[in-house]
Amino acid sequence: MAVTYNELPLRERNRQRTKQRLIASALELFFRQGYGSTTMDEIAELAEVSRATLFNYFPTKGSLFLPFATEIFVTRIQPELTEYLSRSPSAIEALRFFFMNIQSELLAVSGIEQALKEEFLRPKAFAPESLSDDMGFLNCLTEILTYGRERGEVRFDMPAEALGRFIGALYFSVFYTVIVQVEVTDYLVEIDRLLSFIHTGIQTSN
Repeated sequence: MAVTYNELPLRERNRQRTKQRLIASALELFFRQGYGSTTMDEIAELAEVSRATLFNYFPTKGSLFLPFATEIFVTRIQPELTEYLSRSPSAIEALRFFFMNIQSELLAVSGIEQALKEEFLRPKAFAPESLSDDMGFLNCLTEILTYGRERGEVRFDMPAEALGRFIGALYFSVFYTVIVQVEVTDYLVEIDRLLSFIHTGIQTSN
């Protein structure tokens, strides 16, 4: 049985509040002045905690990236996707909206490419599973695929979540190439190529 927030000990609730305040402060500063221009001291000051407290929760600025990205997914990308699906687009149109929304909501943050490169190039490589499980990326893909099945546009011969993981792996191959600049690429061009490939893979045989 899951423990609710109010059932946690007071000390743990205080820790969670402090952590959320730090994430919210980082979010505000990253959007206001860019990831690269934001210092840890500025985050601590805005959150009204000591520098030592900040480093106790987040030892590096890079360690704030995943909570930052998760907050964007939860508060912006997922709600916007759900609203977009209410307009009755095709499944491929919904996937395109989702991928382009990642670009406009996350990748448009000034200097965020550096954080992404650091995550990708860490000894423990930045894996699609980490975003899928922690950020809600896989949930969004599964929502789109389930929606597409209701419209008769998406195949039924495998679980939607498994199909979402395949698509996620393909997306992250493009994402990696663009962010780490393995070669000179354009995000929009690569997404359109990816969607053309995915359309063939997910469509029903009818």
